[in-house]
Amino acid sequence: MLNRLEDVITVEECAVSNSSGTANFLVHSSHSMGRLAGDVGRKAQYSSYIQVRTIALDEFCYEFGNPLPDLIKVDIEGGGFYAAQGMREIVAKKRPIMLAELHGPEESKAIWTLLVQNGYGIYRLNRERTRITEFSELNWKEYIAGIPTETKK
Repeated sequence: MLNRLEDVITVEECAVSNSSGTANFLVHSSHSMGRLAGDVGRKAQYSSYIQVRTIALDEFCYEFGNPLPDLIKVDIEGGGFYAAQGMREIVAKKRPIMLAELHGPEESKAIWTLLVQNGYGIYRLNRERTRITEFSELNWKEYIAGIPTETKK
């Protein structure tokens, strides 16, 4: 490995979703906009698809015995809508920091609801790190950080 972290990082060849199984992954010509079939968010033309293994983060950690994350980064082209459903227990119990790139109202609402229900402060990832207190303040595409507050509401 180039950065010599092979003893710290394990790469899992799967897509995070709401359940474990398989799904079609839509391949985009730019190679930076692929997504699971059925995900919400940006509507684009996809050149092909491949079948991939999917995993819910709760199952990945609690059932398979993997470490609980301190940080979750969601940048899955609308897939956060489903991924949020598969990480409810981790967010409620472990309360990791979450960084997310949101694409559209469905994904934004799923992530927003998960964070708010678990007592997170939500901040726009801009120079000022503006706190967002209302869902209506989010843009169609948004970069946010969810930071657990001291006590869960």
